[in-house]
Amino acid sequence: MNLADYPYLLNLYSKVTDYIDSGGNDADDEEFAEIIVFFCTVVERILKIELHNRNPILVLKAERIKDNSAICAVANSIEHSIETINIFDVIERYKIIYPKAYSENDFISLKNIFQERNGLIHSYCSDNKFLSNKKNILIMMSAVWIILSKQLTDLFGEKNIKKGHPTKKYTEKELENVLIEEVTKKIQPINNNPGYLLQYTTPDILSFGMVNETGDECPRCGSNGFVKNNQIPEFYVGSFYLQSSSDLYKCRRCNLELTDKEYAFAKKIRNA
Repeated sequence: MNLADYPYLLNLYSKVTDYIDSGGNDADDEEFAEIIVFFCTVVERILKIELHNRNPILVLKAERIKDNSAICAVANSIEHSIETINIFDVIERYKIIYPKAYSENDFISLKNIFQERNGLIHSYCSDNKFLSNKKNILIMMSAVWIILSKQLTDLFGEKNIKKGHPTKKYTEKELENVLIEEVTKKIQPINNNPGYLLQYTTPDILSFGMVNETGDECPRCGSNGFVKNNQIPEFYVGSFYLQSSSDLYKCRRCNLELTDKEYAFAKKIRNA
């Protein structure tokens, strides 16, 4: 790949690397929100670049792939005009195509960081909410950044990326402790007041006024509507099907979503 074609991407990469290496000093708190956005921009672009290099169809929405005009656009190399998938779908497809690139803990960390980014950009909550979780976010970012740096090296060449490699590292145990702490926050009991619960309730429940509680017990609200997504193929590429988030559990009542590993953490936390 031509280094000159990605100056903005590499500039953001360098800024995130410098911040991670600094350990996120308190003096840099005002930069933290900006760094989260930079981090997510770099990660999303790199994962999409790798998926696109494997097959351009991998970055497009499934419903558009069924559209003949969209397929023609890809064939004519004008796919930039077609809507691409969101980051959570990117991560799920990346796990299928490159299952050994990141550990399960790393994939969980990525989702958590992007949720923090979305909350920072779209939420009504104060900025202090995100600053209070700075330590955990930084550990999750650091763990992922080591692997992402190797990906950039593979894409752009070692001589161009070497000086940007992060030196700050955290152990797998430290990362797992952070993920357990994050799951603990997610499964905190919610207020049973109907008005308060409304913000957690899924649209289908609002429409039908009832919950089909035929699953496991939800670690957060206690209902028996905690079920695993069906493994429904989205579309066929090459010799494999791309599937929906097959490892994702979701509560039909309070909308809690957990991966297999997060659910295992949740059960240990509740049984402790």
